Amino acid sequence: MNSALTRPIRLGTAGLALALTTSLVAAAPANAASVDGNIGAFAYANAGEASCDVVQAPTGGNSKQFVTGDKRKRVSKGGKFRVEDTGVLAANGKIQNRTTGDGSGRPAFKKVSFTARHKIVMTNGAGASCDVTATADSQSGATVVVRKKGKIRLTWHRKGGGQLADIYLADSDGNVLVSTSSNAKRGKITKNVTSGKYNLFVQFYTTLKEQSIGSGKHKTRTTNYTFTARFVR
Repeated sequence: MNSALTRPIRLGTAGLALALTTSLVAAAPANAASVDGNIGAFAYANAGEASCDVVQAPTGGNSKQFVTGDKRKRVSKGGKFRVEDTGVLAANGKIQNRTTGDGSGRPAFKKVSFTARHKIVMTNGAGASCDVTATADSQSGATVVVRKKGKIRLTWHRKGGGQLADIYLADSDGNVLVSTSSNAKRGKITKNVTSGKYNLFVQFYTTLKEQSIGSGKHKTRTTNYTFTARFVR
């Protein structure tokens, strides 16, 4: 995958900075795949109180690339987390994230699909409070080839919590067609396009906060999410 256009990864948890970028193709050879994509799955936990320590948590993420005609690619990331204040448990639990992506169409793209399944389980320890946030974060992108005038239609739906934090679509010259976010469970955006290459990026994340759970109680949050880009006439 050529790295002609770099799209910064936007992380769902405020104040958390990871040195990560996702690269989307702005130019490619004439015989390039009609869909050239990547998917990433991330999981992390942080504490909002300075006196607290994240003594156990998943770090980083996993990613895969895919092109037209590949079987659906899948990446997973997760693990247990534990946050303490001077050795006293504030919250612990587990994060699971499974993210998929695939694309179809020759010589021009027909469809690109991304899915995410998130599950977060957290117990609020009775002995301390650390303003803990656990996050499952799915970030996916693709460059698609359009051969004639038409439309790119973006649709999404989800079951459960979570937020579509970033929807981005631009042409290979960097002209932005879509740059938005959505809390809606279902949505649709349609944009007129001409022949050329277009760069797509989406980020979907689910969070669970210690403050939303009663002291000594536990809570589970699950999300199923699907995002699709189609070429239509």
